[in-house]
Amino acid sequence: MRNHAGLALSALLAAWLGGWAEAHPGAIADGRATCGVEYSTAQGAYRIPDIGEAWYLRRIATCEQPVFWTTFDIQEQGQELYIATITPKLERFKDKLTFNAILYGPGVSAILPGFSAIPTQLPVGVTLAEGLGGTAYLKSPSDLSICNFVDTNPVMQMFSDVIEGRCMEELPLENDYKDALQAGTTSFSWWLYSFNHAAALPGKYYLQSWLTDTSTGAVAQGKYEMTLGPWTWARYANESTMSAAQEQGTNCACAVNALHYKEFHLERLGQLNPALFLKELPGGSCAASPPPASTCVTQVKQAPLSADSSVEWSGVYDLKGGRTYTWTWNAYGYQHGTTYHDVYPDPGIDLFVTQLRSAADAHIKDAATAADAALKAVDPKTIKNVTQGETLWIHAVGASGASAEHILFSNPAKSKSTKVMLKPSADGLVAVFTQVLRPRPAATAAVQDPPSRQGKGERELPEKDFNENKKTIYKIS
Repeated sequence: MRNHAGLALSALLAAWLGGWAEAHPGAIADGRATCGVEYSTAQGAYRIPDIGEAWYLRRIATCEQPVFWTTFDIQEQGQELYIATITPKLERFKDKLTFNAILYGPGVSAILPGFSAIPTQLPVGVTLAEGLGGTAYLKSPSDLSICNFVDTNPVMQMFSDVIEGRCMEELPLENDYKDALQAGTTSFSWWLYSFNHAAALPGKYYLQSWLTDTSTGAVAQGKYEMTLGPWTWARYANESTMSAAQEQGTNCACAVNALHYKEFHLERLGQLNPALFLKELPGGSCAASPPPASTCVTQVKQAPLSADSSVEWSGVYDLKGGRTYTWTWNAYGYQHGTTYHDVYPDPGIDLFVTQLRSAADAHIKDAATAADAALKAVDPKTIKNVTQGETLWIHAVGASGASAEHILFSNPAKSKSTKVMLKPSADGLVAVFTQVLRPRPAATAAVQDPPSRQGKGERELPEKDFNENKKTIYKIS
C-alpha cells in the first residue's frame, strides 16, 4: 500500500492497531496518525468529545499540509488543560523540530501562564484564523536537554529522562501487552512540549498546531504526538465517548499502525525496507528549494460504491507491458508472552484487477463499479485460488462477466511471504480492488491468529476487528 519502485498508488486504508500501556487512549483508531487535508482547517477540526479525559493524537506534518486543527469544549472557568507533545526518536528529525501552536477560545490571551503573544509574522503555510475568540501562542522550550518542563506534570514525569543529551520518553511494553505488534518492545520519543494550562472561561476552543525547522523557523515535515486532557488521568473514557472520538477516523496513507508510525521493529511488519520511510516523509525545512516532498496524503472521503459494497481498498498502478511484476504479501510478527509468531491477519484476500482506459474519474468509476459487482458475487466454493508463484488475471477494460480471484496466503510456518505475479500485455494503468471480509476457507482454518490487541485498561474489541481491519503489508516490485 506504498509507493514502491516508482509505482503510483492511491489507497484507502483502515487499521485498528496501536495504543498506549497507560490509560491514555488514541483518539484516532488506536494510535494511527492523521495527515494531509484531514483536520487541516478550523472548520474541519478533529473534535475531542470530552477534554475531561486524556487523549493522544498523532499527526504527520508535510510541506503541503503542515497544520493540524483540534477542537473541544471547556465546561468550567479555570478547567485543567494539559498540552504535551513528543516526536519519535528518528535520526532525520534529531534536534530539528520545534512544536508550535495557537490556542483560540473565550478569554484566551497572552497574559495567561504558559502563553505568549502571537508572532508578528507566522511562517508560510500558517494563517491566523479569525472569529474564534481570543488567541495565545505556545512553542517548545528553548532547552530540550533537560526535563524540567515535563516534570511539572505528575503523570508524564514518570516518562521523562535525559537520554543522549535530550529529554526523552522511554516506553517499555511487557511481553503480555495485548497489542500483539508492540508487545515486548521499548520505544523512545523526544519531548517537544509540556505544560499544565488552565482555561480562562467555558466555551468552545480550538488548537492550531504545526512543526517548524529549529534553525530557520520555516514549517517543517515531521511526526508528532499530542496529549490533550486534564493534568492527571488514570482511566479510559467510556465506550460511547471513545466511539465518538474514533469514528472520525483517518485514511492517511502513512503510519497505519504504531510500529509504522514509530518506524521500528520492522521485522514485525513483513521486513519493511527502512528506505520506505525516507520516501514517505523526508525531513527538512519547507523553505528549501525545492521543498521536501511526501507521499503521506489522504483521499477525500466518498460514499460507498453501493449500499452493500464489497470494495475495501483500491489502488492504481502504472505498469509496463511485457514485464513481470512480483506482488509480495508478508506475514506480520507478534509477541505472545515469551513466544514470537509470524502470521497473516487473514488466510487470504479476494481481489479484482483490471486495465484502465485512463486516470479520468469517469474511467476509474467504471472500473470500481465492475469490481464492486465482481467482489459481491464471490462464491468461496468456486472462486479461483491463486497461490505462491502463480499469475493474477488482468481483465481488459469493460470485460463482461469478469470474475474476482482469491490469493491464498502461504502457511507462515513454511513461508513468511506469498508472491504472486502480474504480467500486463501492454503499457498502461492497472486498477486493483480488494476485499478480505468473507468466511475463511476450511483449508486455512488452522492458521493461528494473534491475540486481541487491546491495551491495559483499554476497552475490549471483538477478535474479528483485528482480523478484518488489519492489513497485510505488501509490495510490488
